[in-house]
Amino acid sequence: MTFHCGIPGFFLGFWSDRKYIALMEKAMLLLGLWTIICGLVGVGSRLFAVKKGKLNPQKFKILEASDMPPYVLRTHKHLTNLFEFPVIFYMVCLLILVKDLPVDNADQMAWMYVGFRLIHSLIHLGPNILPLRTLAYVGSQITLAVLAIHALLKLG
Repeated sequence: MTFHCGIPGFFLGFWSDRKYIALMEKAMLLLGLWTIICGLVGVGSRLFAVKKGKLNPQKFKILEASDMPPYVLRTHKHLTNLFEFPVIFYMVCLLILVKDLPVDNADQMAWMYVGFRLIHSLIHLGPNILPLRTLAYVGSQITLAVLAIHALLKLG
């Protein structure tokens, strides 16, 4: 299956292969929403720690990580992580969409990436089993690399 959105001129609203574009857009939106949810979880963990007296709210002025309870630090680091490689994912997807690149299976690769990131998040914020978390992370990185390389090759 080839991903090719067939943009006629500059009218981006009349894409011919709308189904595949919608799949890619939904993958991007889901990862964006997941980032917002993880941010809210982070805020909740901080409020919980302050309420229980395990964290001084003044520490947020300069974000002294050494004084944070482990669960607060983990949610903070996870949110930071969602603003690293996923940003490259958004950039590659937008490049494919805007440049109308005929990248094979781009929508499936986008969903694979989001799936790996969601699994990584659930492991990191849950039981935090490092070997499983590493597998999910490596899977997401490989998927992103393949998607980016395919896009690069189609740029010509």
